[in-house]
Amino acid sequence: MTAALASEAKASGYQTSTVIARIMDMDVDAVGNTEKAAWKRYMGLALLAIAKSVDKKKLIEAIFGKGGKPSKTFQNMYSMADKARNTVLGNRSWDEIRAMPIDAAMDTVMMSINSHMSSLEVTSKNDYDKVCNLSPSEAADKREADAKAKVEAEAEAKAKAEADAAAATQAEATAKAEAEAKPERDLIRDTFATLQGATADELAAIFGGIGLRLSEVDRDKLTMVMGELETILANTAKDVTPGAAQIAA
Repeated sequence: MTAALASEAKASGYQTSTVIARIMDMDVDAVGNTEKAAWKRYMGLALLAIAKSVDKKKLIEAIFGKGGKPSKTFQNMYSMADKARNTVLGNRSWDEIRAMPIDAAMDTVMMSINSHMSSLEVTSKNDYDKVCNLSPSEAADKREADAKAKVEAEAEAKAKAEADAAAATQAEATAKAEAEAKPERDLIRDTFATLQGATADELAAIFGGIGLRLSEVDRDKLTMVMGELETILANTAKDVTPGAAQIAA
């Protein structure tokens, strides 16, 4: 290559097709790739594509084929790159990056990502994803606000738990006081009282089922009032003996 051609190639910077090819290679191994900072390289390539103003839909079609569905890795890294595009370079400009050959552009972007993470005081991909669109001062403000919100939430939860416990204790005390103030119910006597105005037929029907509805504790009480119930039945029973007029008829 002549010096003029080399100079022209350098001036034109990296090619979009090269970025696409590298993303395709990255995506094949991205899911199982355990090499440190693999996600940074994927994000860096996405940043280089965005810097070239490549439409996302066209980029997906070029990488995954027409009608192809982008991988989850692509979606995650492109989303992070899109959020960080205006903050990751610091004092550098994308015009400067676009003018570089692919390897120099990637190295610069990778260093920028590392520097940005350091200034944001994050070390993992997930933590970086939460603040990658922020400046260092904005990230510091966010950390302070998040810490304050956490303290307030914990205090609110503690206060609620204490209030609930106090309410439960009060409810228990009230229920206990009411139970102590209320005389013990005598189911047999209550039932007997309701039978005072019943007819003989109603008494006979009810009397037959009383024993089935009582608990074992109440059965001794039932025995005690059995005689009283039988007396009521005897005194209110109708005389079905035929009278003289009926016999004569």
